[in-house]
Amino acid sequence: MNKEIFLKKAEDSFDKTVYEPEGLFFYHFFDFQFDYDDILRTCKVTCSVKEPMWNSFQMVHGGFLSYIADTALGHLNLHFYEGTFVTLEMKTSFLKGIKTGEITAISRFVKEGRKVLFSECEIFNGNNEKLCITSGTFYRKDQR
Repeated sequence: MNKEIFLKKAEDSFDKTVYEPEGLFFYHFFDFQFDYDDILRTCKVTCSVKEPMWNSFQMVHGGFLSYIADTALGHLNLHFYEGTFVTLEMKTSFLKGIKTGEITAISRFVKEGRKVLFSECEIFNGNNEKLCITSGTFYRKDQR
């Protein structure tokens, strides 16, 4: 991605930013696509690998994979529950790197309490190889 393309993408993403689910700057900048399955109770976030995601080895940075996982887990909560959520704890185990292609994050509930939700997110590459697994604990601050 050259400087001109980067700056144009950043400007477009900035102009589209709204502070609501699916509206944040990075979601637009990295072209996150959201999909929800109301029967399986899952949230799927997909995007293509882009250079700004890379670490110094030209692989997607682990922190970026954690960001995608946190996004998928948070949107899972927001889609199926009312209220405001905060992440209490997250743990990511990295299994495989990725340099190019597609990333798919699929989150699901493990245990659904009244105030605390336990969830998992698995992230895959375009060949359906698992890149990482993230577990998360979320607290529902209020209920609408």
